Amino acid sequence: SVTDTATPSGTPTPTATVDFFLCQPSEVSANGGDCSANGTKIGVTKNLVSGSATSDATTNTNTPGKYCWRVEYSGAGFYNPSSHTNSTTECFPVGGVGGIVGHTTISGSPSESAAGSDSSQSYWLFAMTLAAAGAISSVAWYARRWWLKRAV
Repeated sequence: SVTDTATPSGTPTPTATVDFFLCQPSEVSANGGDCSANGTKIGVTKNLVSGSATSDATTNTNTPGKYCWRVEYSGAGFYNPSSHTNSTTECFPVGGVGGIVGHTTISGSPSESAAGSDSSQSYWLFAMTLAAAGAISSVAWYARRWWLKRAV
């Protein structure tokens, strides 16, 4: 499952509520690479607590492609309502079929590749980022490829 966190900035600390929306790959494509419009509201409206809120978890990431989040802030006091998305920090890829997120071909063993190749090290770090975010459940080295399994 995946989540998003919103932390509106300002002094005094913003209060009020936020709604989280997740755009599917077709919506991201139609929006030019982000979640500026459409998307599915994830969970219930969240109150900001100490200036922050986290969305409910969702597993609605079954189609391969780029997914993006958008948060909509209700506004309070002198803070106006606003919306935020970003094509890099609010987006993540999902790919492959049958629960496999993706793979890359790398020569050598996993330890040699991670130590000796920038591309393989970058891919490994990318995989670990997805695992930490809960988007994948496992990473394996098989047939000279890194395999990522989607979290269920």
